[in-house]
Amino acid sequence: MRCTIFNIYAPIMSTRSPGLRYTAQGLGDRIHLVSLSYEISKEKGESVGLHLATNHLDGRKKSSFIEILSLFPKDSVELHFHDYFASSEVDWKNYLIRLGVEAHSFAYRDHPGWLEMKNDFDISPYLLHRHLITPSCSHELNLPEKFITAQWDSTGQDRLLPQMEITRIENEYQKEGYEIVHVGGQSRKEILRECLSCAAVAIYKSNFFAGVDSGFLHLALQVKNISQIHFYTERDRYWSHHSFRAIEMGAILNHHSGKLGHFDFLFVKFRYDSPKLIKIVHRIKRLVGIERYEAHD
Repeated sequence: MRCTIFNIYAPIMSTRSPGLRYTAQGLGDRIHLVSLSYEISKEKGESVGLHLATNHLDGRKKSSFIEILSLFPKDSVELHFHDYFASSEVDWKNYLIRLGVEAHSFAYRDHPGWLEMKNDFDISPYLLHRHLITPSCSHELNLPEKFITAQWDSTGQDRLLPQMEITRIENEYQKEGYEIVHVGGQSRKEILRECLSCAAVAIYKSNFFAGVDSGFLHLALQVKNISQIHFYTERDRYWSHHSFRAIEMGAILNHHSGKLGHFDFLFVKFRYDSPKLIKIVHRIKRLVGIERYEAHD
């Protein structure tokens, strides 16, 4: 068993929504935190301790983190749950220091949040080349011989595609001979709604995964060859650093949907990666009363 000698801690505040706490609200947030811990572990050859405060653990999140961890090889990541509500990043770090834990903060310097604070290291290089895992489950899934897995629902409304567009996209896959197996909340199979390891196996065995920026995109990035991931969005819809990174890794953008031209992509990237411009835009939005933030980014 490897000893935990490298500790990281989940952030307390959002880097893109002023005054909003980061609570690991979505499944994708939780999968991502465990995934990045695993990638650090693989690169360093050491176990990684992921420290989580009460801020990150309301409702069923603690059991969700444990379920996600079960997908990964043993002894690579350890979860540390703290019965402590942190009021700020400084408060959280000082609490860990008082416990004698030398834990590190991290940031995504390839696509930094416009509210990014000083941090200990850049996590983005660890995320560009994934060490894929092979999921398993004890259930009989009865999967088709030729199929794609898909997830179109998301807790963020700006990430969703119109239903007519989803139907059109799925029809294109069906014309190519693929059956559609939905995972997550829209699945007709309870086992693929409720059992994360079952959904992971389905994604792993599928010919392709198709979906929006959601929890199961994070899962697909950890279990599938990147060229087998089809990511869908539109220029003027929600983009995250996860969206950009998936494309940069080699995920196929809008395989059966409207293609984004070179200048479309440059526009989106400029919009996201220009902190000074973003601050001005958000100030204007607040002044006219149309500011809106996602609750878990």
